[in-house]
Amino acid sequence: MARVPLTAPRATRIIEGFVPRDAALKQGTSVHDFVTERREKDRRNADPTAERMLGTSGAQADPTREGTSGLEPSPTTPDGGSPQSPPEEGMLCCAMACGPIFENSFWSELDDATLRTSSFSVCRNSECFEATLTDAVPPPRGPGSGIIKQFVDSSEREQSHAPLIELLIWEREAPGAPRHMILSYLPWASNDWRDGDVYELTMKDGEGTVVFHRQTTVTYTISQVCCQTCGHAGFDGGT
Repeated sequence: MARVPLTAPRATRIIEGFVPRDAALKQGTSVHDFVTERREKDRRNADPTAERMLGTSGAQADPTREGTSGLEPSPTTPDGGSPQSPPEEGMLCCAMACGPIFENSFWSELDDATLRTSSFSVCRNSECFEATLTDAVPPPRGPGSGIIKQFVDSSEREQSHAPLIELLIWEREAPGAPRHMILSYLPWASNDWRDGDVYELTMKDGEGTVVFHRQTTVTYTISQVCCQTCGHAGFDGGT
């Protein structure tokens, strides 16, 4: 069973429910929707062409115009060139992406000191990834805030086409209350999933004691997201 060595601390991202930074995500919001929206934003920021596909470059939206797409073409250029045409509906549709293919939501009773010494491993079939949770305790910003722990750095994902694995750790709803956590898994290729995939999630404290575990064989729920066929399997709890 292959495992990725822990060569460097993984990236974390603070999520503030009341003062949004990258994107606001309040407790109870679907991680599927949040990750999809954030990936789409990152993709548009990295690829100016995507902005044009979505009609935000050289076009002005006018929702008051009935019977049209609501997009006005750019003014005619001084040399008499043709104005930019509004994006075709198919291009807008194909700019959308699938969300995570696997999610697991659970609650942890660990105190903050123990959580900081814990580790979390995620396996899909024979491929495994592991991360320490040293920097994964959310700062005290109150309920509705949290932090996202990434298992694989973005540069490593680009080189090895590794999946995007994130552990969302919510702040406690009250002092001493259990902490809500959600693990999401998104492969590099949106069609990289098959019924019968086996997932195993294991969380250990600093002494090596297993404090959370789930192993399950999944059958995906299929949905069409414009140009793509997306699979998703969601679970709650574990042992």
